[in-house]
Amino acid sequence: MQGGRADRTWITAYTDASWHEGDRRGGWALWIRTDDTQLCRWGPTPAKARSSLHAEAAAVFAAVHTAAPMFAQAAGMTVKTDCQAVVDAFDGRCSDPLVREWLDRCGTIARAAGISLRLAWVKGHQPKGKNTGSWLNNVVDDRARKARLTQRSGGWRRTVQRTTPAAP
Repeated sequence: MQGGRADRTWITAYTDASWHEGDRRGGWALWIRTDDTQLCRWGPTPAKARSSLHAEAAAVFAAVHTAAPMFAQAAGMTVKTDCQAVVDAFDGRCSDPLVREWLDRCGTIARAAGISLRLAWVKGHQPKGKNTGSWLNNVVDDRARKARLTQRSGGWRRTVQRTTPAAP
């Protein structure tokens, strides 16, 4: 189908968060891949985050917020997270107002970019060599922990990024 939805890019993102209850601080990380791009970013959770669920939702928001403008009109985006509660929240099964706000904003951003958005649960904390999904989940887990440990103050803008062409 020339020029149609089938010809458009599909975005896959892996996200994770790290939260320390005692410090009330967290970090998020994302890894995004399309047919020709790989991108890894991480940073501190927003100052209003108050729980590990908030940190996980912040990671999903960061992925959608990053990918949608870069790949506007992509066919769709799958965000993979090891937090089942965030997947449930995206499906409307969450009463936390901050999580609802961030995930509703994800939907708004994706719709504005013409991107079909879905969330999928992946099993976390698996051996890196088990499969590609477990390897990527470990990558974002490590980066999120690093972001939490090195943060100075909350905010969405402080990120480290690496963009490379995808392997052929």
